[in-house]
Amino acid sequence: MRSIHLIVLSFGISLASHVGLPSVHSEAVAAKTLKSTKWWAQVDDKVFYAPPSSFLGLSQNVSDYYYVMGSKAGLSEKMKDSVVGSHGRVHIMHLPRGVSMLQTGSVGRASSGDRRSSHSAIKQLTSGTMLNDQFPSYPLKSSYVHPLDAVGQAAEKAAVAHITSASTMDYLQKLTSGFKTRSFSNPDASDKVEHFLQNQFSTLGMHTCFHTFDYDNNKLTNVIAHVQGTEPASGSAIVGAHYDSRPFDGDAPGAEDNGSGVAALLAMAQALSVSKIAPKKSVYFVAFAGEEPGLVGSEHFAAAMKEGSLPASCKSSGSFLQLGKKHAPATFEPKMHNAIIMDEIGWASPKLSKHTINLESYDGVSTTLMDHLRMSCATHNSADIDVVHNAHPFGSDHMSFLNDNMASVLTINGDDEAYPHYHQSTDTIENVNGDLMASVTKMNMGALLRLVM
Repeated sequence: MRSIHLIVLSFGISLASHVGLPSVHSEAVAAKTLKSTKWWAQVDDKVFYAPPSSFLGLSQNVSDYYYVMGSKAGLSEKMKDSVVGSHGRVHIMHLPRGVSMLQTGSVGRASSGDRRSSHSAIKQLTSGTMLNDQFPSYPLKSSYVHPLDAVGQAAEKAAVAHITSASTMDYLQKLTSGFKTRSFSNPDASDKVEHFLQNQFSTLGMHTCFHTFDYDNNKLTNVIAHVQGTEPASGSAIVGAHYDSRPFDGDAPGAEDNGSGVAALLAMAQALSVSKIAPKKSVYFVAFAGEEPGLVGSEHFAAAMKEGSLPASCKSSGSFLQLGKKHAPATFEPKMHNAIIMDEIGWASPKLSKHTINLESYDGVSTTLMDHLRMSCATHNSADIDVVHNAHPFGSDHMSFLNDNMASVLTINGDDEAYPHYHQSTDTIENVNGDLMASVTKMNMGALLRLVM
């Protein structure tokens, strides 16, 4: 066993005298060490623990410590000044007066559209907290029961078979070659891509509409395809991907971020259309506007779902809104609605030995949905796909639904923070792996049908 060392760490904090929590690698921690300390918390193989009483002013009370997950660059300056322990994307802060001492809008940064300048919700540390910088595998569950009967399962497989690498890449090619930018700040470009998306949905025979709202002196528009369920009062499923791209000025092909998600959205709509499945629950395929400036489109859509204020044109003929009160839910029930979000699903990181899909959401709120996604991946993809899980979500459109207590999962390729062309004009189609993008799309399609059939 390695000898135990107390490590005083400086994490790039602006004050030279700022110190960190003592820590040791877990394999070097003898049982008596943890017994002799007031509290401890583990991040991967590293254990942080309570400082000695004389340790340069740091509290011994675990309730004075909080943690977040995300890029270090995404922390506010006050948060950085409070960090006393970091390991990868996990950061522990010393906040003896609570989160209020930050006096910033940082708590809301989970709802930023920039994953490299945002972070998860701030949570209070408790003794024995176990965290992972490297996301753990999402397990296959032996207790899982497929919600569809044999006929339904056959229909699911037939529908998913319509999704291929070629079909998803074809949609991505149309999107990236047809528009030099999809920046929300370019009204002309946005108008053209909105009509392109509406036409793609309409070509599939789907009822489409524009959901338009004001933001920052601009008119932004979510493009929606609505498939009426045969039992619409039973709820709905939302499949979403943002279509806006960065950089805000100049060429912004946005192939990975987020042309890949939009291509998958269209491929799933196509698969549902050609399979002629009549879902029991209603389905909304939504291309969200304005994710990059701050999840604007998805927040407006989620609010409209909650308030029942989507434009009348966004409802297919015969929806429950026109069927009479006895067919409609009395109040909005978050648990009746599920959202599958796709953002950055096509880059295969060279650091990973396998193609990897990350399911990002809160445990509990979205567990059933994540189980459907995981088991669907096992059904429709080879064993060469790794599925991991981040239970500290942030930085994409899933947050808009999670904030309203709706089950919502971000599906995103593994190691997304390492993508070298993020928000650059070099984010082109050559960086997208069609096989990985198709694998995510197949997984999501299978899970969607398990939700709505």
